[in-house]
Amino acid sequence: MRYLSFFFLTFFLSTQISAQDVYLVIDNVVLTDPQCVTNCEAVIEVFIDNTVDVYGFQILFGAEPQLDMITTGAYGGKAAEAGFSLSSNPNGLVLGFSMTGSYIPLGTGLLFNLEAVVSNVGGHFFIAEDESTVSGLEGIPLSFEIGPAYYFCEQLGCTDPLAVNYNESACIDDGSCIPYLYGCVDPEACNYELEATVDDGSCLYNDCNNDCGGLAFENECGCVEGLTELDEFWCYGCLVPAALNYCSECTIADDSCIFELLGDVNQSGTIDIIDIVMIVGFIFEQTIPDEYQSWAADWTGDGMIDIIDIVGIVDCALNDCWEAGTVMDIDGNSYPMVEIGDQVWMAENLKVTHYRNGDPIPTDFTDSDWSNLDDTETGAFAVYPWGNDEASQTTCTGDCSEVHGTLYNWYAVNDQRGICPQDWHAPSDEEWMEMEMHLGMSWAGAHATSWRGTDEGGKLKDTGILENDNGLWFSPNAGATDESGFSANPGGYRFDTDGSCFAMGYYGYFWSSAGKDNLTAWSRAVYSNSTEVLRGAYSMQRGFSVRCIRDY
Repeated sequence: MRYLSFFFLTFFLSTQISAQDVYLVIDNVVLTDPQCVTNCEAVIEVFIDNTVDVYGFQILFGAEPQLDMITTGAYGGKAAEAGFSLSSNPNGLVLGFSMTGSYIPLGTGLLFNLEAVVSNVGGHFFIAEDESTVSGLEGIPLSFEIGPAYYFCEQLGCTDPLAVNYNESACIDDGSCIPYLYGCVDPEACNYELEATVDDGSCLYNDCNNDCGGLAFENECGCVEGLTELDEFWCYGCLVPAALNYCSECTIADDSCIFELLGDVNQSGTIDIIDIVMIVGFIFEQTIPDEYQSWAADWTGDGMIDIIDIVGIVDCALNDCWEAGTVMDIDGNSYPMVEIGDQVWMAENLKVTHYRNGDPIPTDFTDSDWSNLDDTETGAFAVYPWGNDEASQTTCTGDCSEVHGTLYNWYAVNDQRGICPQDWHAPSDEEWMEMEMHLGMSWAGAHATSWRGTDEGGKLKDTGILENDNGLWFSPNAGATDESGFSANPGGYRFDTDGSCFAMGYYGYFWSSAGKDNLTAWSRAVYSNSTEVLRGAYSMQRGFSVRCIRDY
């Protein structure tokens, strides 16, 4: 228990100094719980030194500066021994007197114990002299002196246990408490809080992309992931330009190159004796080809690997008929390929004259016969006539199919024998939309009809203009950038009603595989004077260009 006794000191003082009848002093304050700091139960011990008999008293107790005290009762001491009735109120007032006329004889000692609840243990307790009275015989007031206040604790400081600067020894709060402010206290962090006093683990730091708390990090590809929009391994890829998956932005080779060439059984990027030896092994069943090898060795596309395939591949190798990064049709025509989004398209117009099974596609129809092919739904192709107009005279040099490809009616596009090379097909209407949306067209725009989009047509068109001898399009070839690599050219078209050919240099029309009804099918078109893309349904008898798209 906290204890500080003034007994002997006050006794000495009272006998040596006091000239009063009664001397009163708070001798000690005892806490019921010595560890208590707020709302503590306490016992206040009141000492008396009287030179005359005391017949009653009225004593008012107080506490300051930060103590709130509620008195709960008084007991014991010389008052109890004398048979005094003791009573108190919560405000610290204590009355003591005898109902029988008894008195407290002269002497020294404990007058009584006062029970109280105090708000904290800082400050001092005192007796209010002006509001206290001591009575002698017959109610005659006695002179009295009040001793010094009892200082329970005088240490100034922060008494809030939850404060940063809490002082365990302090009992009088001096207003200096600094509350805990949780936050990041590391000045190197990008979310450093100057006012924070306690680190709460929230510190963030700039990543390599200078994003606060970002997840980007440095590796051999530079600053990647996070908000950089760069995959962790974006710089790894195929660095061989001839490969299908050549990556021009990549800097580190990862052995992922794919040389998907018909006849290139070992995927080396060329057709050579090793491919022939492997095919012979397949024929003699010395080895079993995997899915790709079965495709690459089947030169004719008839589902069998035999001598016909070997002869065709040998002839191709001897005559350098194949160029890496291209696709070949049944006639041996080679077309460059372009990757647009997740799709792979031909970058030139189709000019094949046979279906994939080798059957010839009918041609050489007169204008009148062409306009009547709907009667039999006969697939057919036509070559835009050289010398038909200025564009054909200027660009075709005798055979317009070599420059602009061939014009096909929709019946040929829809023929089950297929006009596109093996593993390729005529694009559906939805596949056209997918490509257009990849180039920036909205979903609503892609599904609309007539002219749609903004600059997607320009992204599809080949660049240059005919008048400047640097292109196939007549001026203005609006917005042409060929950003997509599709290289759309103005092959014109053949009319359905009279069979005539028209608009080379001005328009490029391309079929889809999707019929709209029994008479029309969906197509796309780009014009010299527009940056948009036309989606329309036209007669299946018309002759339009065809671009094939890969199956996978």
